[in-house]
Amino acid sequence: MSNTLSGMVEDTRRRIGEAFAELRRAGYVCRSAFMCCGTCAGYAISQMPKYHGKAVFFHRQDDEQLRETNSTYLGWEGKGEEIAEAMKKAGLTVEWDGDACHRILVTGPEPAVEKDTLDLEDDAEKRGPRPRVKLLGEDGNAFAILGRCSRAARAAGKPQPWIDRFMTEAKAGNYDHLLQTTMRYFEVV
Repeated sequence: MSNTLSGMVEDTRRRIGEAFAELRRAGYVCRSAFMCCGTCAGYAISQMPKYHGKAVFFHRQDDEQLRETNSTYLGWEGKGEEIAEAMKKAGLTVEWDGDACHRILVTGPEPAVEKDTLDLEDDAEKRGPRPRVKLLGEDGNAFAILGRCSRAARAAGKPQPWIDRFMTEAKAGNYDHLLQTTMRYFEVV
């Protein structure tokens, strides 16, 4: 495995391919960098003759995120536990809350940046203070919150991989998920 981000991403793609091969044997339609977005990919897969209610994919926008952060969200239909297990077996880190309405995040080896810029589970001294962001009394729409958080992170000196990871995770669910993610990454004032 290479220490460069591009080398790590290639390793992650290979691992996703291994998991997809296992899932195909279990009857899943699997696609990588397929179509422009989740809506188009989901529809196109549902029209395939081999589709029988079991699919797993990531689209081109997700592929772009993979190239930048070495992680991607998977769209899926079928058994989330089965998909998550195949990804883990291929050596990928899986983050999923078990909700059939949420996509599954898979991450390969960490990019060559300081671990504390990506690992939110480390203690506060190792990762530095969380950026402060004001949400109370402000516009509460999701786009305004994402913009405010992005500006606050840049102002606090957080590196782009940290900001990208926040943005990807924050956009992966509904409005409540956005708020919960914001509270994990930021000190909300």
